[in-house]
Amino acid sequence: MTTSGQPLDMNEYKSFLADIGYLVQEPGEFKISTNVDPEMRTMAGSQLVADRQCLFELNRHRGRWGSL
Repeated sequence: MTTSGQPLDMNEYKSFLADIGYLVQEPGEFKISTNVDPEMRTMAGSQLVADRQCLFELNRHRGRWGSL
């Protein structure tokens, strides 16, 4: 139901959305490729994994160090 109390005609609504460019046809098949350095692909780099409390502490110390 719409606010006017009349049922919504979905075909008409979809047609309107297509007319204004909100809905577009789905593209055909496509392929996405990336150009990643072979070393980066095969070797994991260092990562910082921390819980929330640790992150709060790190941010607090960074802020204090920056104010010196």
